[in-house]
Amino acid sequence: MKIQQEVSMEEIDTLKGLALALIEANDESRVQLIYHRVEKLYTKTNEHGKNLICNRFLLPISSSIELNHHQQKQFLSLLPLELKTAYCKQINHTSL
Repeated sequence: MKIQQEVSMEEIDTLKGLALALIEANDESRVQLIYHRVEKLYTKTNEHGKNLICNRFLLPISSSIELNHHQQKQFLSLLPLELKTAYCKQINHTSL
């Protein structure tokens, strides 16, 4: 049986704030480290945790990048596979 990890809203908000600051500073290597940390949480949590990560981390990050697409578009390509899949699902759900 797979043990699922709990994800706290405070932890996600902290990672989001840090990622947004690093994206603003154009620090690709540190943003990638945060992405991988969030992906690890995403893959080890239940559906509630995944929804929390999508709504509290992925949506604000992707919205910020899309608003400044010309300067920050490289940060979308840094998303790991699981987060990129969740991002694509998010796009498909909001475009309906």
